[in-house]
Amino acid sequence: GVKEEGDAALRCQMLDPAAENLPNGAHELLAKVCELSALRANNPALTWGSLKVLYVKNQELVFVRSCDLPRRQMLICAVNSGTEHQHVELERLGNLGLYPGVNVRNVWGDGADTGAVNDEYKLRVHIPPMTGRI
Repeated sequence: GVKEEGDAALRCQMLDPAAENLPNGAHELLAKVCELSALRANNPALTWGSLKVLYVKNQELVFVRSCDLPRRQMLICAVNSGTEHQHVELERLGNLGLYPGVNVRNVWGDGADTGAVNDEYKLRVHIPPMTGRI
């Protein structure tokens, strides 16, 4: 399309989520997008927070989003684009205000809660394949 023909000529029309003839997997994808949108709307750190990368490898990325208003909130976001489970060890968490004994719980994504920061200021995070955790 060309710009002069308007918005409809430049962008694909959004699918109707109520339609019965959606492509395979579309309902599941739409449900995940809605779930993540609600999570973002209810967590100011995801919307307004600062961002600091904690760990980067070829297929894993872990970063923290944090903010102080309207309440202090810190969310660790971990993503694994690979096909194998990953166990990432985060270090020097005292710099973020995470001290030994601080519990870290999962608010989105599959898997058990991460646990607590250990005496060496480290945290081990399990990230299932092809997904992420917050």
